[in-house]
Amino acid sequence: MNNPYLPIFFFILLWIIGTYLFSFIDGWRKLAIYYRYQGQSIDEKYHFQSGKIKWTAFGSCLTVGANQEGLYIAIAFLFRAGHPPLFIPWREIKIQRKVSFGFSMLEFRFDRIDSIPFLITQQLEDFLTNVAGRRLPFEDSEQIVNTSNKSKWIPRLNLIMGIVGLIVGLVTIIALIFAP
Repeated sequence: MNNPYLPIFFFILLWIIGTYLFSFIDGWRKLAIYYRYQGQSIDEKYHFQSGKIKWTAFGSCLTVGANQEGLYIAIAFLFRAGHPPLFIPWREIKIQRKVSFGFSMLEFRFDRIDSIPFLITQQLEDFLTNVAGRRLPFEDSEQIVNTSNKSKWIPRLNLIMGIVGLIVGLVTIIALIFAP
């Protein structure tokens, strides 16, 4: 069976499975249970934004949007498996200013699932305020919390991600070697 497309098929399959599994690790699946996007009209969107959910960083692959009713978050198409777009009503959001690894961030907490924080850069604050047409729901706008020393799980997560990447790479190499 000499199929030159077999390694490509395995790579795509592993990519989809890996992306889907990460939706459980980063908490996106749990958020989607309560806050899945239902086709609401989004006034304006900013593409290629960065953010962080729990310990998973999404570098330049998020679309962040808003309207007067809530916040819209979507991930780029290549990483969308298991990560449906989200829409969270403003009334269910609490925001706190944070400093994480020296960067000013906005941490969003959601009423239904408070255990999954969503962080974005503070640069998006003006955009969200203008599009929402109101003041953002800050818990305490005067307090800035430094979270740099609270990230003890990040090295472990990076190790797990490295091991998963190594396994995917080895499987792809084996598939290439044994593909006739």
